[in-house]
Amino acid sequence: MNCKNAVKALPEYLDLTLGKDEALGVRDHLALCPECREQARLFSSSWEMLDVLETVQPSAYFRAHFWERVREQETRAWGRTGLFSRFPLAPALAGFFVLWLLGVAGGAHLFKLRHRTVTTTEIALNRFLSPYPQNSVEHIFQEGRTPGGNV
Repeated sequence: MNCKNAVKALPEYLDLTLGKDEALGVRDHLALCPECREQARLFSSSWEMLDVLETVQPSAYFRAHFWERVREQETRAWGRTGLFSRFPLAPALAGFFVLWLLGVAGGAHLFKLRHRTVTTTEIALNRFLSPYPQNSVEHIFQEGRTPGGNV
C-alpha cells in the first residue's frame, strides 16, 4: 500500500470500520512509514480532543426557530431586491413607454410647426426686421418662398 491510499483509509482504520484485508495493509504500512504514522497519531489525537468536549444538545424548539428565521430572511431578501427583480421586464417596458411618449410628443410638436398658419403681421415683421436685403436669396429662404414667387 502506498502513502496516498494509507492516508485516505486512516479515518476508517481508526474507527475500526475498514475491511480486514485493507486494515492489515494500513497497519503494515504504518509500521514501515514514519510520515503516515505521524498522520495517524494526529488523526487519533484530534478525535481524542473532540471526545473530551461536552456534546451540545440543542433546545427542543431549535428546528422550529431555525426554519422560522430562514423564512424571515427570505422575506427580507425578497423585499430588498426591489421592483425590477420581481418583474424583470419592467425596466424594458418603462423605457419603451418613455421613448414612445417622447416620439408622440415630438411628432405632435413637428405637426403643429408644419401646419401653422402665418399671419400677415408676422410676415411684415419678418420683412422689416430681416437683416438681409429685400429680394436676396437669404431673405427669400428665410421667408420660405420660392424665388420669383409671391407670399
